[in-house]
Amino acid sequence: MMLTKGDYNTPNEELFNKIQKVYSEYFKPDTEYKHGSFKNTNAPNYGYVDFEKRELYEKREFTADEYVAFCGTHCDHIVIPEPYRSKFFDGLREAVLEAGNKVVFNDTFVLFLAKKPL
Repeated sequence: MMLTKGDYNTPNEELFNKIQKVYSEYFKPDTEYKHGSFKNTNAPNYGYVDFEKRELYEKREFTADEYVAFCGTHCDHIVIPEPYRSKFFDGLREAVLEAGNKVVFNDTFVLFLAKKPL
């Protein structure tokens, strides 16, 4: 199992704060998305062995349009109704454009490995 934790606060706190204002004002999805309770660390409880967690670090950069397209793939963002939807994505685009047309993510890629015993 692999997941990505993206930190875009640390590289540009001012941009992060502007984006959070956009979320506060326009992020109004029709259906609230609740993250599941599945825990990757439970693998040994189901008989898996040699459980280990690895972390890899990388940086991603998005332009305003790339960032908006990326956010548009999130399941809880897809269900934002109008008129909030357009204002939300326009607000994200404008915040990134004002920050030099670049948002940087300091990513942590987390990999969980386990083996099923023979």
